[in-house]
Amino acid sequence: MLETYQTVFIGLWLILSTIIIQAIILIRSHRKQRGYKVGVMDSSLGQESFLFRSYRAVSYTHLTLP
Repeated sequence: MLETYQTVFIGLWLILSTIIIQAIILIRSHRKQRGYKVGVMDSSLGQESFLFRSYRAVSYTHLTLP
């Protein structure tokens, strides 16, 4: 029984650590951008932009969590 709980806690830890790492990468890349404004994404960013892709990855991660 303890093994089952241990597996669940490891899974939850992996999910939370993935979300935190994604958020850190997004925040750092957003702050390096010229004309940085808190909470405002540049609307001219496209699929080729790393910032756009990291923002979408974090958004989709939040949507898929129960």
